[in-house]
Formats: sequence, C-alpha cells, structure tokens
Amino acid sequence: MKHPKGLFIAAILCVLIPALKAQTGDWGDVEKLAPGTSISVVKRHGGINCTLARVTDSELDCIWQHDYVNRRYVFVRNQLRELRLDKPEHTHMIAGAIIGAAAGGLAGLVVATRSNDPETRVAAPAIFALGIGSLAAGIGYCIHQHGPVIYRRR
Repeated sequence: MKHPKGLFIAAILCVLIPALKAQTGDWGDVEKLAPGTSISVVKRHGGINCTLARVTDSELDCIWQHDYVNRRYVFVRNQLRELRLDKPEHTHMIAGAIIGAAAGGLAGLVVATRSNDPETRVAAPAIFALGIGSLAAGIGYCIHQHGPVIYRRR
C-alpha cells in the first residue's frame, strides 16, 4: 500500500461525518412532530417502533400497534436516549426476494450440473430459486430503514 495514512483518515471520516450530522438534542424538534408520525424510540436498553400520540415539555406518548393489539407507552424525556423518524413502509422484501432467487437459482444450477437425473436438472434451479428467494424475502421484510435522528440526549 502506498498511502495507508490517507486510507485511515478516509475511513475515520466515513465513520465520524454521519455521527456528527446526527447530533441533536433539541426537544423543540420533537414537539414539532405531528401526531400519527411513525417513530423509533430508544431508551437505555432497547427501543420500540410506535406511532406518536402526544408530546409535552416533559414526556412523549406513543402507541405500539400489532394486529389487533394497541399498547400506549409514556416516556419521560430524561429516559429517552434517541428518537428517530421511522419508515415502516420501506422494507427490503423485494430486494431480498430478487437476491435470494438469484442465489438459489445459482445453487440449483450447481446441483443440476452434478446430477445425472434429468428431472433434477430441470427442477433443481427452480426449486432452489423459489425456496431461497422466499426465505430471503421474509428476511428482507423484517429489515426496514430508520429515518433521521430527531432527538439525541447529550
């Protein structure tokens, strides 16, 4: 390597710049959020994705919904470590399905080329693509993007 020092500095900048951009501790930005906004609240240990119900000077109320179950959470302001906008509609299901189907199809082709059975040669790529593609779509559905940090306790 000719320039390991430059590579090291570039790596540090890639890590620090997003962290510096995300530093915010202004509770006024949280109070400006409209009720019904999807948010991600992080406390000391773990977090929750919920829908904003109400914000006051000292606390935040949100509603967690799953199927037919609604649960209301009240967070005291000094308990919150971080608050982000949440984008539950931005899942990676389609990307997971495409990548999984491609990987499954390739694995099926490898199996098919090593088999002497004509039915296996035809069916293996399709079965592998369908199976692994479905599995990867399920994994992609569980992965979603968080939006920008609105509040981070300093």
